[in-house]
Amino acid sequence: MPRNILAAVAGILAAVVTVFIVQFIGHQVFPPPEGMDPNDTAAIAEYVANAPMVALLFPIISYFIGTLDGVIVAALIGTARTIVFGLIVAGFVLVAAISVIVTIPHPAWYVAAAFVSIIIAGGLGIAIGNTLQAKRSAEPA
Repeated sequence: MPRNILAAVAGILAAVVTVFIVQFIGHQVFPPPEGMDPNDTAAIAEYVANAPMVALLFPIISYFIGTLDGVIVAALIGTARTIVFGLIVAGFVLVAAISVIVTIPHPAWYVAAAFVSIIIAGGLGIAIGNTLQAKRSAEPA
């Protein structure tokens, strides 16, 4: 049981770090306007409304990669069924994405793409995690 708790925490942590890194890269490629206050939700909402579509793809990509690697990390550490980790990690990323979407208005396509990317990455991570766990359990001790 402690190993599975550690696995879930490690999976969430991996997802958060990955989302941060990919979004950091996105901000380097498409920097916000100079002097924009990151705590001013109205300024951020204006930036999002006027940002090029490609700039808004970075968070979508971050959700996908973060969810995928978080589920895989959890599956590699844990002993429980991978679907449990997939639901925990994908659920965490989904709640985080929803909190951003609720706080700052986004285009409808962004909202749909965020949800779909997290769901697909969670399912793919579960499939990969199941394969990795099956290989691990088939290995001689």
